[in-house]
Amino acid sequence: MTALGFRATFSTLANESNLWHPDAIERALAHVESNQVRRAHEMGQAGGVFCVIGLKRDTYRNAKAIRQLIKSAFIAAGLPTFTPHAFRKTLVKWAERHYPTLECFKAFSQNIGHSNVVTTVSAYMPVSVERQGELIKSGPK
Repeated sequence: MTALGFRATFSTLANESNLWHPDAIERALAHVESNQVRRAHEMGQAGGVFCVIGLKRDTYRNAKAIRQLIKSAFIAAGLPTFTPHAFRKTLVKWAERHYPTLECFKAFSQNIGHSNVVTTVSAYMPVSVERQGELIKSGPK
């Protein structure tokens, strides 16, 4: 997951849910200047491609900055801290239940920074041997 994908996904999902005030969402992202930063995480069309508009990747050259940012966001929200991968795994579990088609799930996968949905599925959606057996036995007859 890229820092850009994590932040954009969080901002988009949180704002669309209408569960939190937009200023609280910006604080969770450790933002100070809300109008400027909101534009930075806005999703839209650029050159015919759906993407985040305005945020540069230069800030996130390595994982240290995003790890610290995520830790700070959890602390600021009064929540226990989790690693970026643990948080991404939670997002993937949520998406698995809420995106009904493969196309929708692929769009989500790309939004969290995976160019290929196989990366999301193989890394964050393990199927135990027992569950594999159940699924294969319950398949078409």
